[in-house]
Amino acid sequence: MKKFIAVICCLCLIFVTSCNPLTPAEQAIAEGKIRLPILMYHHMTTNPDYINEYTIPLSEFEDDLRYLYNNGYETINMTQLIDFAYNGTPLPEKPVMITFDDGFYSFYAYAYPLLKDYNMKAVMAIVGQYTDEYTKTGDESVYYAYLGWDKIKEMSDSGLVEIANHTYDMHEAQGARAGCTINKGETYEQYRLSLYSDIGVFQQQIEDIIGKTPNTFAYPFGFASKESVDILKELGFSAALTCVEKVNYIDQNILDKDWLYTLQRINRVGNITSEKFFNKLEKQ
Repeated sequence: MKKFIAVICCLCLIFVTSCNPLTPAEQAIAEGKIRLPILMYHHMTTNPDYINEYTIPLSEFEDDLRYLYNNGYETINMTQLIDFAYNGTPLPEKPVMITFDDGFYSFYAYAYPLLKDYNMKAVMAIVGQYTDEYTKTGDESVYYAYLGWDKIKEMSDSGLVEIANHTYDMHEAQGARAGCTINKGETYEQYRLSLYSDIGVFQQQIEDIIGKTPNTFAYPFGFASKESVDILKELGFSAALTCVEKVNYIDQNILDKDWLYTLQRINRVGNITSEKFFNKLEKQ
């Protein structure tokens, strides 16, 4: 009789599950995986005329932080994720990562104070050429300027902002090379030398100036080549950020850690409420 009841209960569970399929998040939890949304921001403004796909209103960024706080999310940085992957260091129950690409001055003027207010972390991927140029000019326009080294070091020292490498001078969508992809007809050694000459040299510059070596590389425009992962490993990177717009489902038990080099991010566009943006995200 007990066996009969157990079989009936099992059949009922299967029936209920088939009628009410699990959401991706529920399925991930059932499989022992952790859901990790990585948000990608670029620029922000208080001028409604400048809002576009990569520039959002300051008010929306603050609404995003408020949404994350009110819904139990905890921000992590790349070092925490890498420690989880290799050492099993626990992550928060609902982790989320905030990333900013390019190193706009608006990050320091607008985002950084809010991160301090909410005690939240962020990862900022900087472009070396932009940083050097605006360090020399001292231009700090919130509309178009990029950060100088003094502000980058200040934020890195705070412990809230982790710096990632976004190439020194390969942030080009078109031209001699698309991002840091391998060119047609280029040999592996030629390609390797190009990445060492740009990304590798920039790694050393970052370490010399802020006293920390980035453990993460952010692909410009998400452009990558299959050959790049091995070279990034040689250069000492433990992870890389792409622009594939999906939520990550991660598993510390997977022995092959190459998933760290294909981390997916969701671009935060402007003129969408936080509720609408995150409700869409929750369905992934």
